[in-house]
Amino acid sequence: MLIAYLYLLALGNCFTQQILTVQRSPKFKSLNRYFKQNDPETNDTDFNVLDDIGLNPNYSWPEVLEELTDLNRQFHHKQYKLFLLQRHGEGYHNIAPDLVSNWTCHWQLVKGNGEMEWYDAQLTPTGIDQITSLSNSIAREIEHRNMPLPHSYYVSPLRRTLQTWNLTWPSITSDRPVVKEYARETYGIGTESQRHSKKYIEAYYPFATFEPGFTEEDELWEADLHESTQHRNYRAAQLLSDIFVHDSNMVISVVSHSGLIKSILNVIGHRKWELKTGQMIPVVIKVDYSKRGKQFNLSKPWGKLPDYCQKPTAF
Repeated sequence: MLIAYLYLLALGNCFTQQILTVQRSPKFKSLNRYFKQNDPETNDTDFNVLDDIGLNPNYSWPEVLEELTDLNRQFHHKQYKLFLLQRHGEGYHNIAPDLVSNWTCHWQLVKGNGEMEWYDAQLTPTGIDQITSLSNSIAREIEHRNMPLPHSYYVSPLRRTLQTWNLTWPSITSDRPVVKEYARETYGIGTESQRHSKKYIEAYYPFATFEPGFTEEDELWEADLHESTQHRNYRAAQLLSDIFVHDSNMVISVVSHSGLIKSILNVIGHRKWELKTGQMIPVVIKVDYSKRGKQFNLSKPWGKLPDYCQKPTAF
């Protein structure tokens, strides 16, 4: 698509792995008519995607795809895609803060406590069970209701998301995911947000492929700075821009994290939705290259450890 390509050129070098400085993206919007999760009356605290993926009863999956196909044919400056946004299962970093004292000032800064490791955290047994159950639910939705298989798969480079992908999709598809750096969680300070090297991922998750330019070492994580919400929101917009520009497929799977998914929902104007570990939310996203999207204030300072952490504490 020429318009999309020209827009990407205008963004310059915004996909390089550095702190982002460009402040705008194209206009993204959630189409709210397809899924129950868009309805403000739907309660996200007790909604369980294992029982109900969320498709509104006045639509079938083939009808959703047919509408999106028609919309993509009608407009040259707009594109429409169905995204399945999946959060990883429970990881050790999710339970560790409740099991140790002084998490903020000490334990999050180290890799583990001798009993468990939360550096680039892996899934707990509960997390493994959560994802196995979700995979079974997806398979049933495909078999009984003709839910479409994704045409493209993207995954965060962190171990818990790579595990989640491998527990969800290989029993359903022979496709392989692409590791996307910008699909990762809010990064910095806590070791749970620091990724392993590319060689490590290749060795332990051989099903994964990598986006062009994926660096050997983690060049984003810093020990003394925590990514700001505004920067994460803009990174989410850049991830969407990248997928829309470079991927012509219409059904997209992204296995990611609560923070990044929250930012995607913010960018597209979706209602707030607290996605529990091991859950998934489907969204239809429109991009309009003729309009400018949200502006992000990237001058806001990144987070640091609170001042009280400078005081001597007992562990």
